[in-house]
Amino acid sequence: MAALREIETTLLAPRGWRLVQLGSGRYLGHSRNVGIRAARGDYVFFVDDDDIGLPHELEVLLCSLETGKVDVVSSYVAYFDTPEVPVEWTKPVSMEQLLQIKPDYGFPGVGLGAGVTRNVFGSSRFMLRRETVEAAGPFHEEWGVGREDHEYLARLSLMGATVAVLPVPLFAKRGSGGSGAPTMTHTMGETHSLQVSMRPYLAAVSGHREDLELVREESWGLGMQDRSGYTESFVAREQLVPWAQAMQQAS
Repeated sequence: MAALREIETTLLAPRGWRLVQLGSGRYLGHSRNVGIRAARGDYVFFVDDDDIGLPHELEVLLCSLETGKVDVVSSYVAYFDTPEVPVEWTKPVSMEQLLQIKPDYGFPGVGLGAGVTRNVFGSSRFMLRRETVEAAGPFHEEWGVGREDHEYLARLSLMGATVAVLPVPLFAKRGSGGSGAPTMTHTMGETHSLQVSMRPYLAAVSGHREDLELVREESWGLGMQDRSGYTESFVAREQLVPWAQAMQQAS
């Protein structure tokens, strides 16, 4: 607690930032809902506590929101397994260097039907406008139940929001790679996990479950195509150009 107070006093307060402390034993959804209520800006950026972002991550995501006509944006992820954060993740990079970083995991960013059973929409680290947050409603806060981000992003997609994934890694996690979802899925059980991801779809079709199965079948191939190859999925790399141009003008 003393360390948190020091961070708040020396790092956050001078920048006008606030640290909201929560009790233990609450899951991701509760923390994010508290953060949404406390937020005062025009944009909301959700992160995980085991992530580290590139120095330009916020600028790239913000440029994509402002110039790419998207409502929600995330990126691919890279992994590291060293005790210390790799030095390349602590220094600013150029457009060319950013495109050369190899991702270890990425979401297709397309395939609304495939999203019935698998998260194709993006990572739990994403940025969106405040009005999009207000339209989406809260994250679920069920204890011991995961897929908060999957359900949230699926609900936004079904509402007509453009949910985009930049096909470059803008943040890293410590670990061996792969999605974080399987661990939670194994904890809560596959059946319960599937029920969570299907809730937005069941609400959207208003009881016409045969429509849900049809959408899943038609979109499955599109949503999962070349998943392991990190294709330029929803937002092409050209979405990064406005950021690169802004960086060149500032230099």
